[in-house]
Amino acid sequence: MSLYFRIVNPIVRGILHSPFHNMMSHNTMMLSMRGRKSGKPITTPVSYHEPVPNEIHCFTALQGRWWRNLTEGSQCELQLRGRTYQASALIERGDQADIADALTEFLRAVPRDAPHSGVRLLENGEPDPEDINREAKTHVLVRLILQAT
Repeated sequence: MSLYFRIVNPIVRGILHSPFHNMMSHNTMMLSMRGRKSGKPITTPVSYHEPVPNEIHCFTALQGRWWRNLTEGSQCELQLRGRTYQASALIERGDQADIADALTEFLRAVPRDAPHSGVRLLENGEPDPEDINREAKTHVLVRLILQAT
């Protein structure tokens, strides 16, 4: 984890667990899962986009670590907009066209993540298509399907 995230993540975690969560919870949530080797609980703040009801999209770099704890169909918990949800994970890293489309939509919704994704925003605010196509090869799409409560 980079120094930036080591500093920022505890602050984000504190805000999301406070009465002030509305400052960030429209596109940032807490994602909890079990470590695949240790079995210990792991919780990390992640940016998200909800393209359709009950489906949450998150992106991370292939070399990232947290997503590796989510195998196909893994159960996880989301602290989302001040509420707790159960979800099952679907990991997508092979279909680059699908990942490119989803990454474009994600960065339209959460443009502050463009620099973290290696994508420039054009003057009109759109993600640069060349950057998207390049970065789709190095990113993982994590689809989280919310379960009925």
